Amino acid sequence: MAEWEDELERWLKPFLDRLGHKTRQRMCPLYVAGLIGPGDRKSVQPMAERLATGNYDQLHHFIADGVWDASPLESELLNQADRLVGGKDAVLVIDDTSLPKKGERSVGVAAQYASALGKTANCQTLVSLTLARGEVPVMVALRLFLPDSWTTCLRGEEILSRQSARRDRPAHISRHHQGTMDLRTGISS
Repeated sequence: MAEWEDELERWLKPFLDRLGHKTRQRMCPLYVAGLIGPGDRKSVQPMAERLATGNYDQLHHFIADGVWDASPLESELLNQADRLVGGKDAVLVIDDTSLPKKGERSVGVAAQYASALGKTANCQTLVSLTLARGEVPVMVALRLFLPDSWTTCLRGEEILSRQSARRDRPAHISRHHQGTMDLRTGISS
């Protein structure tokens, strides 16, 4: 086993303990190694081939079908971030990131202000919460922002239900409110 793979296993251990399910504990390190390891294509099939697991179906199930409560992992991420960069001189940063899109079927795509472009454009927006100290940032939350057009129209509801998007929040919230909700969740865990 390569030295970086040993280090990855050590780093993932507290997160794997929180996954609970043995198959998830086995597949998670493979998936993460596939994402950060060598190889240009990072979709499941090429990663399964590179990792020589011959286990495309299990890796695909881990990504596509495995539904679990993310809160234990998010709680551990907050613990690890606090351990790495926490302290009285640490700051929390709420930020948004725009992902320009051409189509309209991806969840959250709408004409909205795209910070990356500096103008209104068709895009998805992610809201992040980052703990930072000095020049070291650790992202502790990342959520897809759903614009009003997705939470109040029939088209948005149809696509959300078809794509099984999680709806565990108020019908419409601002980007700032999304970051504040993530902050409150982090403080309470």
